[in-house]
Amino acid sequence: MSANPLRSFWNRKADRVHKDGGWGPLQSWPVPREGKDPLVFQMRLPLTMELIDIGTLAANSPGAPESVEQGALEIAQVARVGGLILTGALRETKPDTPPEILATMTVAFSDIAGPPDVDAHLADADGDVRPPEVEKLSDRATRISRLQSVLPPGAEELSPLLTIQYLIQSRYGAVAYAYATTGAPMIFGGGGRELFRMITEGGYIGERPQAY
Repeated sequence: MSANPLRSFWNRKADRVHKDGGWGPLQSWPVPREGKDPLVFQMRLPLTMELIDIGTLAANSPGAPESVEQGALEIAQVARVGGLILTGALRETKPDTPPEILATMTVAFSDIAGPPDVDAHLADADGDVRPPEVEKLSDRATRISRLQSVLPPGAEELSPLLTIQYLIQSRYGAVAYAYATTGAPMIFGGGGRELFRMITEGGYIGERPQAY
Protein backbone atom coordinates (compact mmCIF):
# COMPACT_ATOMS: atom_id res chain seq x y z
CA MET A 1 0.00 0.00 0.00
CA SER A 2 1.07 3.59 -0.53
CA ALA A 3 0.58 6.35 1.99
CA ASN A 4 -0.14 9.83 0.72
CA PRO A 5 3.09 11.88 0.83
CA LEU A 6 1.04 14.95 1.68
CA ARG A 7 0.20 13.47 5.05
CA SER A 8 3.59 14.60 6.30
CA PHE A 9 2.06 18.09 6.12
CA TRP A 10 -0.98 17.12 8.18
CA ASN A 11 -1.60 19.92 10.67
CA ARG A 12 -3.39 19.76 14.00
CA LYS A 13 -6.52 21.44 12.70
CA ALA A 14 -6.98 18.93 9.87
CA ASP A 15 -6.23 16.00 12.16
CA ARG A 16 -8.71 17.20 14.79
CA VAL A 17 -11.49 17.78 12.24
CA HIS A 18 -11.17 14.28 10.81
CA LYS A 19 -10.91 12.56 14.21
CA ASP A 20 -13.67 14.51 15.94
CA GLY A 21 -16.12 14.07 13.10
CA GLY A 22 -17.54 16.16 10.37
CA TRP A 23 -16.13 13.97 7.60
CA GLY A 24 -17.92 11.11 5.91
CA PRO A 25 -16.85 7.52 5.27
CA LEU A 26 -14.18 6.54 2.80
CA GLN A 27 -15.30 6.55 -0.83
CA SER A 28 -13.52 4.22 -3.27
CA TRP A 29 -12.79 4.15 -7.01
CA PRO A 30 -10.96 1.48 -9.04
CA VAL A 31 -7.73 2.46 -10.79
CA PRO A 32 -7.14 0.20 -13.83
CA ARG A 33 -3.57 -0.51 -14.92
CA GLU A 34 -2.51 -2.06 -18.20
CA GLY A 35 -1.10 -5.54 -17.65
CA LYS A 36 -1.27 -5.20 -13.85
CA ASP A 37 -3.80 -5.70 -11.09
CA PRO A 38 -5.95 -2.61 -10.54
CA LEU A 39 -5.29 -0.25 -7.66
CA VAL A 40 -7.85 1.47 -5.46
CA PHE A 41 -8.20 5.21 -4.82
CA GLN A 42 -9.96 6.44 -1.67
CA MET A 43 -10.87 9.78 -0.15
CA ARG A 44 -13.27 11.42 2.28
CA LEU A 45 -15.54 14.44 1.98
CA PRO A 46 -17.15 16.60 4.67
CA LEU A 47 -20.54 15.28 5.80
CA THR A 48 -22.15 18.44 4.39
CA MET A 49 -20.78 17.82 0.92
CA GLU A 50 -21.19 15.35 -1.94
CA LEU A 51 -19.47 14.67 -5.24
CA ILE A 52 -21.88 14.46 -8.15
CA ASP A 53 -21.30 13.70 -11.80
CA ILE A 54 -20.93 16.86 -13.86
CA GLY A 55 -23.23 15.49 -16.55
CA THR A 56 -26.12 15.08 -14.10
CA LEU A 57 -26.06 18.56 -12.59
CA ALA A 58 -29.53 20.00 -12.20
CA ALA A 59 -30.13 23.06 -14.34
CA ASN A 60 -31.27 25.07 -11.31
CA SER A 61 -28.14 24.36 -9.24
CA PRO A 62 -26.42 27.67 -8.47
CA GLY A 63 -23.12 27.84 -10.32
CA ALA A 64 -23.86 24.79 -12.46
CA PRO A 65 -23.04 26.33 -15.87
CA GLU A 66 -19.62 27.52 -14.73
CA SER A 67 -18.90 24.18 -13.07
CA VAL A 68 -19.88 22.20 -16.14
CA GLU A 69 -17.59 24.21 -18.38
CA GLN A 70 -14.69 24.22 -15.96
CA GLY A 71 -15.11 20.50 -15.36
CA ALA A 72 -14.48 19.87 -19.03
CA LEU A 73 -11.36 22.05 -18.89
CA GLU A 74 -10.13 20.19 -15.82
CA ILE A 75 -10.52 16.85 -17.55
CA ALA A 76 -8.45 18.03 -20.49
CA GLN A 77 -5.77 19.47 -18.21
CA VAL A 78 -5.43 16.63 -15.73
CA ALA A 79 -5.80 13.86 -18.31
CA ARG A 80 -2.32 14.78 -19.51
CA VAL A 81 -0.86 12.70 -16.69
CA GLY A 82 -2.85 9.60 -17.60
CA GLY A 83 -6.06 7.79 -16.81
CA LEU A 84 -8.98 9.56 -15.24
CA ILE A 85 -10.06 8.20 -11.84
CA LEU A 86 -12.95 10.56 -11.11
CA THR A 87 -14.39 13.91 -12.08
CA GLY A 88 -17.36 15.66 -10.58
CA ALA A 89 -18.77 18.69 -8.81
CA LEU A 90 -18.46 19.28 -5.08
CA ARG A 91 -21.92 20.28 -3.86
CA GLU A 92 -22.91 21.50 -0.42
CA THR A 93 -25.81 19.61 1.18
CA LYS A 94 -26.60 21.56 4.34
CA PRO A 95 -30.15 21.08 5.68
CA ASP A 96 -32.74 23.71 4.79
CA THR A 97 -30.49 25.37 2.21
CA PRO A 98 -30.55 24.95 -1.58
CA PRO A 99 -27.73 22.74 -2.89
CA GLU A 100 -24.88 24.85 -4.19
CA ILE A 101 -22.01 23.88 -6.45
CA LEU A 102 -18.80 24.94 -4.71
CA ALA A 103 -16.15 23.60 -7.08
CA THR A 104 -15.26 20.90 -9.55
CA MET A 105 -12.77 18.15 -8.80
CA THR A 106 -10.76 15.76 -10.98
CA VAL A 107 -8.29 13.02 -10.03
CA ALA A 108 -6.09 11.19 -12.54
CA PHE A 109 -3.35 8.55 -12.36
CA SER A 110 -0.43 7.69 -14.62
CA ASP A 111 1.58 4.50 -14.29
CA ILE A 112 4.95 6.22 -14.82
CA ALA A 113 8.18 6.33 -12.88
CA GLY A 114 9.55 9.56 -11.48
CA PRO A 115 7.86 12.80 -10.47
CA PRO A 116 4.97 14.33 -12.47
CA ASP A 117 5.86 16.81 -15.20
CA VAL A 118 5.04 20.18 -13.64
CA ASP A 119 5.64 22.09 -16.88
CA ALA A 120 2.87 20.12 -18.60
CA HIS A 121 0.39 21.65 -16.13
CA LEU A 122 1.51 25.25 -16.69
CA ALA A 123 0.32 25.59 -20.28
CA ASP A 124 -2.71 27.59 -21.44
CA ALA A 125 -1.90 30.67 -19.38
CA ASP A 126 -4.39 32.91 -21.19
CA GLY A 127 -6.38 34.91 -18.69
CA ASP A 128 -3.97 34.47 -15.79
CA VAL A 129 -4.26 37.41 -13.40
CA ARG A 130 -0.75 36.70 -12.13
CA PRO A 131 1.94 34.08 -12.77
CA PRO A 132 1.06 30.57 -11.52
CA GLU A 133 2.26 29.87 -7.98
CA VAL A 134 4.30 26.64 -7.87
CA GLU A 135 5.04 25.27 -4.39
CA LYS A 136 7.34 22.30 -3.76
CA LEU A 137 5.63 20.75 -0.72
CA SER A 138 8.06 17.84 -0.51
CA ASP A 139 10.34 15.82 -2.77
CA ARG A 140 7.20 13.99 -3.98
CA ALA A 141 4.45 16.62 -3.90
CA THR A 142 3.93 19.92 -5.77
CA ARG A 143 1.01 22.36 -5.61
CA ILE A 144 0.13 24.71 -8.47
CA SER A 145 -2.26 27.62 -7.79
CA ARG A 146 -3.64 29.80 -10.58
CA LEU A 147 -5.98 32.77 -10.47
CA GLN A 148 -7.54 33.59 -13.82
CA SER A 149 -10.17 35.95 -15.20
CA VAL A 150 -12.77 34.12 -17.31
CA LEU A 151 -16.05 34.87 -19.03
CA PRO A 152 -18.69 32.35 -17.88
CA PRO A 153 -21.25 31.19 -20.48
CA GLY A 154 -23.99 33.79 -20.90
CA ALA A 155 -22.22 36.34 -18.72
CA GLU A 156 -21.26 39.85 -19.76
CA GLU A 157 -18.53 40.42 -17.19
CA LEU A 158 -15.35 38.53 -16.38
CA SER A 159 -15.27 36.44 -13.20
CA PRO A 160 -12.34 35.17 -11.12
CA LEU A 161 -11.45 31.48 -11.43
CA LEU A 162 -9.20 29.70 -8.95
CA THR A 163 -7.62 26.40 -10.00
CA ILE A 164 -5.42 24.37 -7.67
CA GLN A 165 -3.57 21.23 -8.68
CA TYR A 166 -1.66 18.77 -6.51
CA LEU A 167 0.90 16.61 -8.35
CA ILE A 168 1.99 13.63 -6.26
CA GLN A 169 4.55 10.93 -6.88
CA SER A 170 3.41 7.65 -5.30
CA ARG A 171 5.16 4.29 -5.33
CA TYR A 172 2.77 3.23 -8.12
CA GLY A 173 2.98 6.29 -10.35
CA ALA A 174 1.86 9.91 -10.61
CA VAL A 175 -1.41 11.11 -9.10
CA ALA A 176 -2.88 14.52 -9.98
CA TYR A 177 -5.72 16.31 -8.19
CA ALA A 178 -7.33 19.37 -9.81
CA TYR A 179 -9.87 21.70 -8.23
CA ALA A 180 -11.57 24.74 -9.76
CA THR A 181 -14.01 27.27 -8.31
CA THR A 182 -15.59 30.55 -9.39
CA GLY A 183 -17.18 31.29 -6.01
CA ALA A 184 -15.82 34.47 -4.43
CA PRO A 185 -15.96 33.10 -0.82
CA MET A 186 -14.06 30.00 -1.93
CA ILE A 187 -11.43 32.10 -3.72
CA PHE A 188 -10.86 35.10 -1.49
CA GLY A 189 -11.93 33.79 1.92
CA GLY A 190 -9.43 30.94 1.97
CA GLY A 191 -12.16 28.33 2.34
CA GLY A 192 -11.50 26.76 -1.03
CA ARG A 193 -7.78 26.33 -0.50
CA GLU A 194 -8.31 24.81 2.94
CA LEU A 195 -11.00 22.42 1.70
CA PHE A 196 -8.94 21.28 -1.29
CA ARG A 197 -5.87 20.74 0.87
CA MET A 198 -7.73 18.63 3.41
CA ILE A 199 -9.40 16.45 0.77
CA THR A 200 -6.04 15.86 -0.88
CA GLU A 201 -4.29 15.10 2.40
CA GLY A 202 -6.91 12.45 3.11
CA GLY A 203 -6.46 10.78 -0.28
CA TYR A 204 -5.01 7.30 -0.67
CA ILE A 205 -3.94 5.00 -3.49
CA GLY A 206 -2.83 1.41 -2.99
CA GLU A 207 -3.30 -2.24 -3.76
CA ARG A 208 -5.90 -2.83 -1.06
CA PRO A 209 -8.58 -0.50 0.32
CA GLN A 210 -8.22 1.01 3.75
CA ALA A 211 -10.80 -0.08 6.29
CA TYR A 212 -10.81 3.32 8.01
